[in-house]
Parts: sequence; C-alpha cells; structure tokens
Amino acid sequence: MESKFSTHLKKAYARRGEDTGRGFPLFLSQRFGVTTQAAREWLKDKNYPRIEILIAMAADLGITVDQLLTGEGEQVRVGLLPLLASLSDAAKMDTKQTPDAQGIAVEAWIPSLRPQESKVRMKTPRVAVKQTGDTMIATGISFPEGMLLVFDITRRHPDSGDFVAAILGDGSATFRRFIRDGGMEYLMPINRAYENYRGEFKVFGTLDYAVLDF
Repeated sequence: MESKFSTHLKKAYARRGEDTGRGFPLFLSQRFGVTTQAAREWLKDKNYPRIEILIAMAADLGITVDQLLTGEGEQVRVGLLPLLASLSDAAKMDTKQTPDAQGIAVEAWIPSLRPQESKVRMKTPRVAVKQTGDTMIATGISFPEGMLLVFDITRRHPDSGDFVAAILGDGSATFRRFIRDGGMEYLMPINRAYENYRGEFKVFGTLDYAVLDF
C-alpha cells in the first residue's frame, strides 16, 4: 500500500509530542499561516503544501523535505546552509572550514533540501546567496531577484549548459550559464538584453538548486 504525505506529517509531529487529533488542522494553520481548510486538505491528501511551506515544515521537524514526503529516515536531521551576503563572499569560501572561521559573515543558517552530510556547520560544500538583478530572467527558466541560489562550491569543472558562479577578470563575481562551444568557453546570461561574457573567468561553484525565498 502506498504511503501518504498526511501519514508522514502526522507521524513526524506525533514523534515530537504534538497532538495530531481533531485540533491538528488548526495547529498547522496557525503555525504555517494558512487557512484551516487548506490544512484539512493536506491531511486528506487532496493537496500538498507549497514548496516554501514544505521547507518550513521540514525545518520545524528537523528533517529534510524528502524525508517528510517519503517518510524514510525521519531521524536524520536536516542539513543547514550558510546564507551569504554576496557571490563574492561565496568565492572566498574554503569548503573545509566554517564561514565564521574564515571571517565571512553569515546572514542566516537555512534548511537544505539535501540530507546533512556531516556535523552541522563543520563543512560547507554548499552555500546560498540571493539573486540580484535581471540578467537571469527570461521566458521559461528564470531566476528572479530575491530567489535563493544554492551552489555546490566543490563543483568547479562544470559541463556545458550548467549554471555557475564565477569570478571575472576584474575580480567581480557573477551568476551565468557556462557554455563550451568548440574550443571556446564563455558565460551567457539568459536575458538576451545582456551580452555574453567572453573574457577571463574562473568557476568557483555550480548551481545545485534554486528556490523562492521562505
């Protein structure tokens, strides 16, 4: 028999000591800022929470979104990512040290969509920054201003077509699509109002995933 989201949600909160009886829809509505009707639909498996609410639920429970949806491995705690002020800060990161140890300011620690890989804050192979500007906005794939971009800063040799964070020849950092065409490599914005960058650059991270802020 296929397990259901409502079952995983109730079990996860029951494990934490919450009452999952008649008052559970009201508890969910107050905790996550939705109507009680919306919460009832979740508990009847008629609808799923929006992704930002799923992320908040997983963070509240100390598990990953995958574990909340599948019910597998609920005892594994969620990983945390450092939210940095800019791509330039991300470019300075050493994956073997915490940001604090490197003098890099962390605006917040946010829940990851990936399972925790080691002790919280001990290693930071992934970092998050907020997208700025309109260079990566277009019909179809789009990264609007304010979207959270999560980069794997151990992946510095991308495939053509990957979205990357790179340091340019003038020392500034940027988020673009990496293109390899024949023997040439360049960075392409998806907003065609901007030109491709064909100067010197060095990739310091590859986009792992992107989510709207929560």
